[in-house]
Amino acid sequence: NSTPSNAKAYLGGAYRGRTPLTISNLEIGEYQIKISKDGYYDWYSTVRVKQNITAQVFAQLEPIPRTGSLYVTSSPRYARVFLDGIEQGITPLTIADIEMGWHEVVIIKEYYRAYVEYLYIYAGEETEVEADLDRI
Repeated sequence: NSTPSNAKAYLGGAYRGRTPLTISNLEIGEYQIKISKDGYYDWYSTVRVKQNITAQVFAQLEPIPRTGSLYVTSSPRYARVFLDGIEQGITPLTIADIEMGWHEVVIIKEYYRAYVEYLYIYAGEETEVEADLDRI
């Protein structure tokens, strides 16, 4: 069985069906198990099959992150931060739950040139931007 259910189950490298699943008539021995589902990390284990004993396996699948975060600092501090045209706050600033992909970061402060950067946010990672603002 697995959470979430309806994951693909492999025994010894061969696809056996979707969870929840019962596999019968196995010979005594050790078997490698792989449970996989789109959007989740694959789960691996080894099960030892013994005579007249039912082995139960439960896989708790971990979701693959789809968002990342951004940590923004500036010199001087307390500059306004915009992500994709939407104001997010003042530096130093951490912005969480950003969809992975390309984004525009704009940092502005009165009497300084705007800082613009296009960057890629990777899922499960924090990206850092350090903006040295030039005085006008």
